[in-house]
Amino acid sequence: MIRGDEAAVAAEAASGYTGSMSSMGVLRGIARWLDGTHSRHDRVAHGKRRGVPAAVRFALRGTGYERSSSDRRWTEVDVQLPPGYALSLYVRRHEWTDQHQIERRRMLDIELGDPDFDRQFLIEAAPAQIVRSLLDPSIRRLLASYAAVSLTTELMDGRSVLRLAVTPWLNHDAITAAVDALVDFGGGLRDAHAALEAAALCNSGSPYRPRLDGAQIDAQRAALADEVALVAGLRVNR
Repeated sequence: MIRGDEAAVAAEAASGYTGSMSSMGVLRGIARWLDGTHSRHDRVAHGKRRGVPAAVRFALRGTGYERSSSDRRWTEVDVQLPPGYALSLYVRRHEWTDQHQIERRRMLDIELGDPDFDRQFLIEAAPAQIVRSLLDPSIRRLLASYAAVSLTTELMDGRSVLRLAVTPWLNHDAITAAVDALVDFGGGLRDAHAALEAAALCNSGSPYRPRLDGAQIDAQRAALADEVALVAGLRVNR
C-alpha cells in the first residue's frame, strides 16, 4: 500500500511540481546535474550546464496572504547570457491593465505572428528583430505550459542573466528541461546577432571596403543598444 506522503510525491513528479517535503532533495539533484553546489539556507543550486553558469532557486514571493502556500512558491531558473549582445526581455501572461498601459505608451507589446501566443502574452522586448527569432515555437510551448510564468533579463552580480520564473516549485525533470531551453536561448542570442551583422555587411556595399563595413556594424550595434535602452527604461519607470 502506498502511504499518503508517497502518493503526494508521486503526484507531484507526474505533474512537474514538487513540494517542500522534497524540495531540498530536488536541489541536491540539480546541483549534481550542474556539477555544482547547493545551499539549504538560500534554497538555491549553482553550477554550469554545457559550460554556461546557471542557478536554480526555490523562492517565496508575495505577502503571505495568498490563498495557499503553493501560490507563494516560485521556481527561478537563471542562465547567464553571453556578454556583449544587446537584449531586454520581459515576457509574461497578459494582465487586465496592460492595454491601458500600452495605450498610454508606458508599455510595449510586440507581436510574433503566433495569434494564440500573442493574445495570451505580453512581449516587451528588444531588439524586436532578434527577439522574434529567439522566441521560437519550443520556447513559446514552454512558457504556455505554465499558468503563472515570466521570462526576463536580469542583472545579477554585474552580469546579464535570462530568468524563467514559474509557480510553484518544480521537480527535477521540469527544471532540467527549463535550464536546457535557456542555455539554447543564450546560444541563439549570439547566433541571431551574428546573422544580423552578416546581413548588414552584405547590404553595406563592396567587401573590399572594410572601413565602411566596420562603420555599418558599429552603427547597427549602436541602434540596437538604443532600442534596448528605450524598452528597458519602460520597465524600470513603471
